[in-house]
Amino acid sequence: MKIFHLYYLDKKSEISPNRSYNLGRNWDNCIILPEKSVSRNHAVLEGRGDHFILRDLGSTNGTYIEGERITEMPLRENAKFRIGSCNLEIISREADLTPSENLPSDTMLFENRISKLMKEVEDPGIAGKIEGLKQFFNSKRESLSLKANKDGLTGLYNRRYLDEKLNEEIERAVRYKRPLSLIMIDIDNFKKFNDAYGHQKGDEVLITVARILKVTSRNMDILCRYGGEEMAFILPETTPDHAMVMADMCRQRICDNVEQEAGVRVTISLGVAGVSPRCSTTEELIAAADRALYRAKHNGRNRVEWEET
Repeated sequence: MKIFHLYYLDKKSEISPNRSYNLGRNWDNCIILPEKSVSRNHAVLEGRGDHFILRDLGSTNGTYIEGERITEMPLRENAKFRIGSCNLEIISREADLTPSENLPSDTMLFENRISKLMKEVEDPGIAGKIEGLKQFFNSKRESLSLKANKDGLTGLYNRRYLDEKLNEEIERAVRYKRPLSLIMIDIDNFKKFNDAYGHQKGDEVLITVARILKVTSRNMDILCRYGGEEMAFILPETTPDHAMVMADMCRQRICDNVEQEAGVRVTISLGVAGVSPRCSTTEELIAAADRALYRAKHNGRNRVEWEET
């Protein structure tokens, strides 16, 4: 199984050859390139199952592969291309066992033994079986790693992952002076809802809300279950103004769709805050978004509030 990563500016995003990605300066693109030379909707990277096609969307400054301006062209493996003045690169690799100091000792022992066996075995048939074992082990390890970062009920990322990613994104935003926003979300009157309908129905609502929020998110956004009925959106390259638009879109979609899917009316309240010189740590950003969320609750629920930072 191949894994594809797109490298651009100072970021790395995992991309799938089974979907497409819009690239441009607008905040609602899957891949945001916030440079003046990039058009608002510049190009699209189309997955074709085992490779990608790069297609220009009539941009002003063009899309280039190996110095040649293109309209549409398939990309070779480990391809480099240019969007306006931004250089991008797709790097693919086979899912593999990579040595790491963070691996448990028994995992590293297994890895070292496999590597040693691969060097010693001359029979191609046996070497193939060992390679198959290695791939199987790697897929299981990746599955366990994914489960460790996911909430078991909603399938969203969990609080531990939120803290890790938010800290990384804040460091990047502060270092490169880029916008970053956080949305805190709370299902209104959820305790009363559980008391009236039971916890099983409550779980169904949580799953439905999480799914709708996930569908509403962009590829670059990070949606997590913060705890209980609270969820959080990390929005890289997004100003608080744009985060407010995103938050209200989420609010409206929950109002419009949960009742149809889960059979009960549900609303959410949301608080928005952005990184600033006075708000530049994980704790400060979460606290600011929480204060905005509290005001949304206090001012009648089913609304979005913003905390100026």
